Amino acid sequence: MEQEITIVLSKYTHLLEELNAMFKDLEHVIKENTSLREQVQVLEEQVVQLGGVVAKEAESVVAQAKIDEMALADVSGMTVNVFNALHYGAGIKTLGELASRKASEILRINRIGKASLNEIAEFLYSRGLDFVKEDSVLEQKRIDKILLPSKMKSVKVEDLGLSKKAFEWMCKLKLETVYNIWQYDGATCYLNLKIQDEEAFENIVSCLEKHGFSYPFSS
Repeated sequence: MEQEITIVLSKYTHLLEELNAMFKDLEHVIKENTSLREQVQVLEEQVVQLGGVVAKEAESVVAQAKIDEMALADVSGMTVNVFNALHYGAGIKTLGELASRKASEILRINRIGKASLNEIAEFLYSRGLDFVKEDSVLEQKRIDKILLPSKMKSVKVEDLGLSKKAFEWMCKLKLETVYNIWQYDGATCYLNLKIQDEEAFENIVSCLEKHGFSYPFSS
């Protein structure tokens, strides 16, 4: 992670050095040319903005490094059985180590089944992390199907971009996540029979599809 931080800082430091060299070359002309002064002022403002971008990106890398280095034993939200399987069974001791694995690898760990894999996925999603992508498209599709419940739980209704009417229906039915919609739809057979507003229902379906969820939901 230290190497990544060095690369980020090196990239922007080099750019800042080039801009400073440009300023020096124009310095003798700027005094006599108002137009150039204005252009350089703009460049100076861009340099300041770039400095802010560098700082934010560096902060982001450092923050991510801290998350990656966190020990699983120090993070709440994981059941004892899953923790034991990862920590003692597979020797996975940090969040970074967990997020560096493919879901299919985790699924091969003793005492880790589909339910446990979804628990781990939720654990990662809630911290802005994810599994490494699978090597093949076919295997990724298989894993995506297994992890569909955890993905549904990670997407809140308020983040779907629903219209006002559609969102009001979701509130009325007390559906807070896509997983809640899936559960409700399964219990009542068809969501559109409950939502007696064709425009609102079509908006819900459209927004679900934009987030990668097809409707009707596949079992």
